[in-house]
Amino acid sequence: MQGLRPRIRSISGDNEADLVALGESQTVTPTRASKSRDLLSSPLAEVDLGGHVRIEAGYDERELNEVLSFNASIYDLTIQYSCLACTGCGEGQDATVLLNLVLFLGLQVGNVFLQMFLLFEIEFLIAFPAMEHARDLYALFTDHCYGEGLMDSSEDVGILFQSWDGTAKAELCQFPLTNPTFFFMVILIWTFFLGHELKQTVYFFWHTLRLHRPTEGCVCIVDHQDQNQFVITHMSGLLKFWIALIVFLPKFIIAIVLWYIGARWLTATPGVDNLMLNSLALTFICELDELIFRTCTSENIKVVTELGAFVGYSAVRFSSELRRCPGQSSLRLTSLEVNPLHVSVARFLLDIAGLSQVAEVRPGQVKDVVPQLVEELGFHSTGVCFMDHRGTIFHQDFNLLLSHGVLGAEAQLVADNTLNPGAPLFLWERFHGHHRGRLLSTTCWSLTEFLAEHEDWTSTSEWRPAPTERQLG
Repeated sequence: MQGLRPRIRSISGDNEADLVALGESQTVTPTRASKSRDLLSSPLAEVDLGGHVRIEAGYDERELNEVLSFNASIYDLTIQYSCLACTGCGEGQDATVLLNLVLFLGLQVGNVFLQMFLLFEIEFLIAFPAMEHARDLYALFTDHCYGEGLMDSSEDVGILFQSWDGTAKAELCQFPLTNPTFFFMVILIWTFFLGHELKQTVYFFWHTLRLHRPTEGCVCIVDHQDQNQFVITHMSGLLKFWIALIVFLPKFIIAIVLWYIGARWLTATPGVDNLMLNSLALTFICELDELIFRTCTSENIKVVTELGAFVGYSAVRFSSELRRCPGQSSLRLTSLEVNPLHVSVARFLLDIAGLSQVAEVRPGQVKDVVPQLVEELGFHSTGVCFMDHRGTIFHQDFNLLLSHGVLGAEAQLVADNTLNPGAPLFLWERFHGHHRGRLLSTTCWSLTEFLAEHEDWTSTSEWRPAPTERQLG
């Protein structure tokens, strides 16, 4: 159950740059396939074509607009394609939109079925028998210490309990309620975990309800083709009902049922060690939708990789830009540095800048650290690679990135100081090499070196599909 991450952004109606960035300064006569009408006083919902959804609501152009930024998930893509299917402006791509909608609806139904199936199997095969066994043990305890259901105040219950011998006593003492402080702390954390999910779902649902109705059609959208985003400005009541039925209602039901069954299972768990293991097992059910999404959709870029951090100046600049990327809150910077002193300085500067959650500096050489990145983030997880360490080994490190499958599709490769001190082998390979069925389109930019007047080059390379043999000549 993937969580939704809310954040607040201030947008003023007087700030033309903010309005243009959101499409608020456009006014188009709405039709069934229209993009927008007067947006200055409209609630907005913004959807990233990669699956990121944002709802923006506000009834006064001078009012603060609340912006919700959501992780990519099956639910987000279902909302996206539901809105696209209602616009009727696919320009020949209506069949593709409907096919994608059916696909993600199928994935969502499969996700709900798997989660509910696991929950009810846990209830009937594990939680219910465990609760019955706990009741039987407690009945044996009351019969031994209190008699035939009547409490004898003249007897010392403690002495009777000490005299009770057998496996039932040992089993009863293993239940979490024998350590109530720790047990209630675990239950409280479990409640907060699912309460956070419910809160964000309610938040998202509330701002969806606040969207104005369009004058015509079911939904009005403002395209942001340069950012692969579109803004939902208006939504009909029927479409809101559809989204509530297929998105919000399943999330509500799963969260509530999961809390109830999970609390019962944890209460009847024998042993503190088993209590922690069962808690982890329950969180696995929460992550099923994310696992299905990552398995059935294309791979996403997760990291910007820098080879050579030095004292962290470029790491601070990169991570500052990453934090401002719209709809890309999960992107991180990973910087590699050989010198341990430089690693310490770079980490210190990132801490001062408040960017430690966005960037990390790892010690070690590329050949040692790159396999760790692949193991942690998966293949093709790097969208941008910045090489700024030693030009004479740029070609070696780049081949390591290729051999380990680090670079994603259409990844950007930037190499600094390729003229002075120079990276001749790297540049020769970029302009004449053919790598694993793909060509690199490379450009060298003439720049002045920092605090110097001599010329230097920075090369930029981009993955592109390899042309046919006839085109290669």
